[in-house]
Amino acid sequence: MRLSSASRTGGTQEAPEWRLTRPISAYSVQVISVTIPNTIYNVPYAASWIDTSVGSASVAGGIYSPASLAAAVQAALIPLDATFTCVYDQAALAFVISRAAAFTILWATGPNAAVSLARPMGFSAVDLPALTVHTSDQATMLMGPSNILVRSRALSGGGPPGVDVIGTNNADVVARVPLSGGLGAGISTWSATIWDEDIYFGDSGSTIASIDAELWDEDSQQAVSLHSSVIPWSMEISVEVNEDKTRRRY
Repeated sequence: MRLSSASRTGGTQEAPEWRLTRPISAYSVQVISVTIPNTIYNVPYAASWIDTSVGSASVAGGIYSPASLAAAVQAALIPLDATFTCVYDQAALAFVISRAAAFTILWATGPNAAVSLARPMGFSAVDLPALTVHTSDQATMLMGPSNILVRSRALSGGGPPGVDVIGTNNADVVARVPLSGGLGAGISTWSATIWDEDIYFGDSGSTIASIDAELWDEDSQQAVSLHSSVIPWSMEISVEVNEDKTRRRY
């Protein structure tokens, strides 16, 4: 069965759902292949925010270098106060946001905390006190993910958290896609490393009426954002059906 995000019946590009025309009674499944276009943002949200005591500012999602992100953040903050600056300290691998007067950054409780710049800029998701200078507490180089996980409740059998299905700590992971090269604009694609072992549903099997999937950044443990809805990602699975324990590639 080849599933493409372009043919999804629900969900989003990064977390599609497919409703099957006929439910499948499955004994086990195996992911045969996964192909993901090189269209990943390292600043993931369509608008990524910084909430301060002076006001809120946002930058567009995209592929940034540390220097270009610092420049974009500064440009977004200056309308709030002309004394705002944002630079990237190459030696410390840290972002430094400053202002002539003390200000707080509301990474945890701001109105846009769920889609903030905290993670890509290397800040912990906590509110920062009133200071004139705030420096990120985690080294960051905006490298993007090193591996993308394909997570699926339907295909993993919905195992309890912590169960090691295929060499990961995520119970619902069905494949890992190692990334190579820099982030780009969809010219290249990445393919999954596939494991030989099947994912078993037990002696009673499982009836699959719909299939869900989500792309997940293994490094940061957050959802991946693909910036092109034109170039789909896809995966192929084979299913061992309960009736005769034979494997069929649907």
